[in-house]
Amino acid sequence: MQYRKYFIRKPSGGFREINAPDEELKALSNAYLDLINKELDHINWWLVAGSSIYSYRPGRSCKTLVDDICLFTQHVLLYDLFSLDIKDYFGSITKEMFDKAIDSLDRMRCRIYRSVWDSIWKCVCIDPLMQKGIAQGNPLSPVISNIVGWHFVDAPLKQRFLNFHPELFYARYSDNLFLVAPKQGNYNRYDLSNELGTFLSGSITDSLSFKFDVRSNRQENIVLGIRVGVKPQLKNKKWLRSVFYRVHTRGPAMLKDKDILQDFGRMSYPKLLEVVQGLAAFAVSIDSKMKDYIDRNKPMEIINAKN
Repeated sequence: MQYRKYFIRKPSGGFREINAPDEELKALSNAYLDLINKELDHINWWLVAGSSIYSYRPGRSCKTLVDDICLFTQHVLLYDLFSLDIKDYFGSITKEMFDKAIDSLDRMRCRIYRSVWDSIWKCVCIDPLMQKGIAQGNPLSPVISNIVGWHFVDAPLKQRFLNFHPELFYARYSDNLFLVAPKQGNYNRYDLSNELGTFLSGSITDSLSFKFDVRSNRQENIVLGIRVGVKPQLKNKKWLRSVFYRVHTRGPAMLKDKDILQDFGRMSYPKLLEVVQGLAAFAVSIDSKMKDYIDRNKPMEIINAKN
């Protein structure tokens, strides 16, 4: 059993090393993965311990993380979003960290024997000495990263930091951590940043290092590729309103309008109605207030058909 190494380009620049297991190792890893997932479900780990984890689990994703941030902030006028990244997370996980995380699972009445966990580590570790680093291409690596991250990051943050800051929202997606801080009461960005930095350097294992950024909701915030914090706006709202008005008052005559020819080319009137319908759906999805205007300016053919 062995790994095949290759590299993929990272969106931020540089390359990420991927170690893909051969077919025999992949099959064995998937068998162990099924065993771990069944046991995590049995001890109700996701709800009890992994409630803040959004990565590699059923029912949660990048989108649900962003949705929950938006739900948390829907009644908050101003807030800061702290984005933290664990440097080289998979490569930093050690056998000692793995063993300590498994000890915590044992205290939750996990029924997987230690000898089985040792075999799991041998499957996922890419170090010839079996001491440090798990393969990004192994099916076991995501769940191992979740378990280790829970023990060394989530639990300490919840027990010794977030307990003193119940106003914060916290979530983790693999090696990406997010804290949302409402700008209320005595909140001070500088003080919280210092407190968080001191905590990370003093209360988290020395095997992990962090970098983080903090931005106001008045700035552009991208969480795992999805934009949050700024409501999308219709940049061409005036033009869209003119399209709906023209199709209502002029009908087929607007097929000769310069902007229609320039943007859509020559087409039939039924095709134009399809285009207008699509523009209407787009406009309402961005700005719900456009719905009343669009309803008042439906094409006469549609209005007459309903009558």
